[in-house]
Amino acid sequence: MNALDPAIAACAHYFGAETHDIQTVAIEYQEFKDARHQRSVRLPRKQCARLPCSLRCQVQPLDTAVKVIMGHGSGF
Repeated sequence: MNALDPAIAACAHYFGAETHDIQTVAIEYQEFKDARHQRSVRLPRKQCARLPCSLRCQVQPLDTAVKVIMGHGSGF
């Protein structure tokens, strides 16, 4: 864990996010400069490539969200 994760989690509600929605992508083992570090670089690249798709699946379309806020149906 790094020092930034808890600070972001503490402020998540200001960003309109829940703490359980925060996803951390990290590169580790830089100090070893070996296969662990190389693997740690490859994995976050894959995670970053998949992140937009996973976020898109979690977000309601804007018109649906507006209907829910305005009380015009559940939106689901």
